[in-house]
Amino acid sequence: MAARKTKTKLPIHLTNLGSTTASVFDFTDADLYGRMRPEVWQLAKDTPVYLVAPNQMDAIAPPRKALGNLECLRKAIRRWEETLQERKPDPERQEDWERERKRRWDTLSECYTTYHTVALYVPTYRQVSASFLHKPITGRAIFICPERLKDWADDQNVPYPIALAEVYYERLAHAELDTGAPPPVKAPWVQVIENSLGCMLALTQFPNIREAHLARHFMESSPLEDRGYRYLWQPFYSARWHRLYYPFRWYYGFRYAGHIGHLLHMVDPRVLERATHLITDMQSKGIPIPEIIERVGRFIYHESPLGDSESHRVAEYLMESGGIFYLSDIEPPIPFRYLSPRRQWLAYKRGLPNSIPAAYWEELAWAIIKRLAGL
Repeated sequence: MAARKTKTKLPIHLTNLGSTTASVFDFTDADLYGRMRPEVWQLAKDTPVYLVAPNQMDAIAPPRKALGNLECLRKAIRRWEETLQERKPDPERQEDWERERKRRWDTLSECYTTYHTVALYVPTYRQVSASFLHKPITGRAIFICPERLKDWADDQNVPYPIALAEVYYERLAHAELDTGAPPPVKAPWVQVIENSLGCMLALTQFPNIREAHLARHFMESSPLEDRGYRYLWQPFYSARWHRLYYPFRWYYGFRYAGHIGHLLHMVDPRVLERATHLITDMQSKGIPIPEIIERVGRFIYHESPLGDSESHRVAEYLMESGGIFYLSDIEPPIPFRYLSPRRQWLAYKRGLPNSIPAAYWEELAWAIIKRLAGL
């Protein structure tokens, strides 16, 4: 099929490869580009966009499995937690927790729903081939299916310009997260962090509050792996925003140990997880709280680079919060620009020294999934 140019004199490279609904979406809209942060604008100019029909999108991105059945998800998580109590893995044995972490993600596989791709970002390390392409396309590139985007916008009652902007900005967000190589590991939790961060970065492009809320409403019908943007920012709550929102955080039930966030990053999350289970075990035996904090503090001291007083502070936090992460439904600030963990995630993907370890991201992804499931 011959390629057809959708518009002329556009600031980006846009080619229609077969969509019959492309005219519904206006790529000449100045607001579409005017909202962009400067670094995103540079990516947009260098990343070609291809408009494709539904069958063409299925050829390059077959329907994918993603978490979408909330009731199934709640049952699966509760079932894993119940069996965990029955098995009683030893908090001191790291291999026991490695096995349990893999098992918990496996239990969620029954809760997948089939989603048809609306838009696709092709990273620099991938190549796309299909019969309707004259030659293979090597990333970066963005594919959008206007037919599916229109149906989605109609279903959610979202204006077409906002729907297009959200989907386009989200693909450009994945370009921001493109390091030129796949993530270090291939696991379900990677998609939770990557996709949620993509949605978060897309929202930073909407400085207008009304438009931002419309974009967020549009996102709420995405797979659960994408919806973690509501919680992903909380563990990276900066000192600036912490002071700004301090009068309201307890009102909204938002507990965050911002004053020890740097300490939590220094401890292997597996140690924090084992410490949490030690707390639960000692509480069930009726051990007084001061003694629990003392014992757990000593455990963290011996298993981490923290000093004695720092270990004690982390133990107090774990005792208070009941776990590594306490994620609340507090309304996230808009824009997210100063709260986004983009740099930390890119540092992890690039394998930089002293970057936040994979286990921390995995625990955060699990906490997000639980929160999205209402648990």
